[in-house]
Amino acid sequence: MSLRRMPWISALTLTFALLVACVEPALAQEDLGPYYGKGIQTVQESKPWLQWLVGTLLIAACVLAAIKNPHRTHLD
Repeated sequence: MSLRRMPWISALTLTFALLVACVEPALAQEDLGPYYGKGIQTVQESKPWLQWLVGTLLIAACVLAAIKNPHRTHLD
Protein backbone atom coordinates (compact mmCIF):
# COMPACT_ATOMS: atom_id res chain seq x y z
CA MET A 1 0.00 0.00 0.00
CA SER A 2 1.46 3.29 -1.03
CA LEU A 3 0.47 6.76 0.04
CA ARG A 4 -0.86 7.43 -3.47
CA ARG A 5 -3.57 4.86 -2.90
CA MET A 6 -4.64 6.46 0.37
CA PRO A 7 -4.39 10.25 0.02
CA TRP A 8 -6.40 10.79 3.19
CA ILE A 9 -3.51 9.46 5.31
CA SER A 10 -1.09 12.03 3.93
CA ALA A 11 -3.72 14.76 4.26
CA LEU A 12 -4.40 13.74 7.86
CA THR A 13 -0.67 13.68 8.65
CA LEU A 14 -0.19 17.12 7.11
CA THR A 15 -3.17 18.51 9.01
CA PHE A 16 -1.86 17.10 12.28
CA ALA A 17 1.63 18.51 11.66
CA LEU A 18 0.21 21.96 10.92
CA LEU A 19 -1.97 21.83 14.01
CA VAL A 20 0.99 20.92 16.22
CA ALA A 21 3.10 23.65 14.62
CA CYS A 22 0.39 26.24 15.35
CA VAL A 23 -0.40 25.13 18.90
CA GLU A 24 3.15 24.63 20.19
CA PRO A 25 4.09 28.34 20.53
CA ALA A 26 0.91 29.00 22.50
CA LEU A 27 1.70 26.19 24.92
CA ALA A 28 5.28 27.40 25.38
CA GLN A 29 4.22 30.77 26.77
CA GLU A 30 4.65 31.21 30.50
CA ASP A 31 1.43 31.43 32.47
CA LEU A 32 1.68 34.31 34.91
CA GLY A 33 -1.53 33.43 36.68
CA PRO A 34 -4.72 35.41 37.18
CA TYR A 35 -3.37 37.62 39.99
CA TYR A 36 -0.23 38.97 38.38
CA GLY A 37 -0.10 42.73 38.15
CA LYS A 38 0.85 45.97 39.87
CA GLY A 39 0.09 46.19 43.56
CA ILE A 40 -0.40 42.45 44.00
CA GLN A 41 2.00 40.79 46.40
CA THR A 42 3.04 37.25 45.63
CA VAL A 43 4.53 34.59 47.85
CA GLN A 44 8.29 34.39 47.50
CA GLU A 45 9.68 31.03 46.47
CA SER A 46 11.93 29.33 48.98
CA LYS A 47 14.55 26.64 48.62
CA PRO A 48 13.06 23.19 49.26
CA TRP A 49 16.06 21.76 51.13
CA LEU A 50 13.96 20.59 54.07
CA GLN A 51 11.61 18.57 51.86
CA TRP A 52 14.57 16.95 50.10
CA LEU A 53 16.20 16.10 53.44
CA VAL A 54 13.04 14.48 54.83
CA GLY A 55 12.46 12.60 51.58
CA THR A 56 16.03 11.32 51.51
CA LEU A 57 15.82 10.11 55.10
CA LEU A 58 12.50 8.38 54.41
CA ILE A 59 13.89 6.61 51.35
CA ALA A 60 17.02 5.57 53.28
CA ALA A 61 14.85 4.12 56.07
CA CYS A 62 12.77 2.17 53.54
CA VAL A 63 15.88 0.80 51.82
CA LEU A 64 17.41 -0.23 55.16
CA ALA A 65 14.20 -2.00 56.16
CA ALA A 66 14.05 -3.75 52.78
CA ILE A 67 17.58 -5.15 52.96
CA LYS A 68 17.45 -6.11 56.63
CA ASN A 69 18.14 -9.76 57.35
CA PRO A 70 14.70 -11.45 57.56
CA HIS A 71 16.04 -14.10 59.96
CA ARG A 72 16.70 -11.55 62.71
CA THR A 73 13.60 -12.28 64.72
CA HIS A 74 13.15 -12.90 68.42
CA LEU A 75 10.51 -15.60 68.12
CA ASP A 76 12.62 -18.23 69.95
